Amino acid sequence: MSARARILAALRDAHVTQPAADVPREPAAADPADPARALADFRAGVEAASGVLHVLEAGTSVAEYNRGLHASASTVCAAEGLWPVAVDAPTDLATLDVAVAHGHFGVTENGAVWVDGVAGVPRAALWLCRHLVLVVPRDSLLPDMHAAYARLGQARMPDFGAFISGPSKTADIEQCLVIGAHGPLSLDVVLTI
Repeated sequence: MSARARILAALRDAHVTQPAADVPREPAAADPADPARALADFRAGVEAASGVLHVLEAGTSVAEYNRGLHASASTVCAAEGLWPVAVDAPTDLATLDVAVAHGHFGVTENGAVWVDGVAGVPRAALWLCRHLVLVVPRDSLLPDMHAAYARLGQARMPDFGAFISGPSKTADIEQCLVIGAHGPLSLDVVLTI
């Protein structure tokens, strides 16, 4: 019998007498009762993922704000269905400068935003645009991924959904961080009041 076979047989015959220990859950990143702390933690999470957080002032529309944010963009797709090009195939979005999508909620511990197929944006636009803007209601911030998955468990799951955190990043090329290698060059998260 080979050494490999002996080891595998010993593992099969081993009886674990102690139950597996529960993985301890870390405390929530922010107390939902403290909106200032939740906002500060969410900002830290978005910035740690190389994104930029903007808090929309009362009385400012998202469209007006976005025009100021990306005034030099030649092609902007808005989540309200105002698409400047016919989208028959993902390749139709190859020249898309800015995509604006509505996120359902944000996660303060890591700055992630949940976007799904109900948001009104073709899913390819989220990865083919040069700059991505996610609009999130300020009162929808959740403290951690446990709360996020609990929220998702209560809703009817769409055919598509993703947590988006920061612009596209890779460090595979000579261990040097490259932003926008296979997705958006920038991510702006806009919190609405």
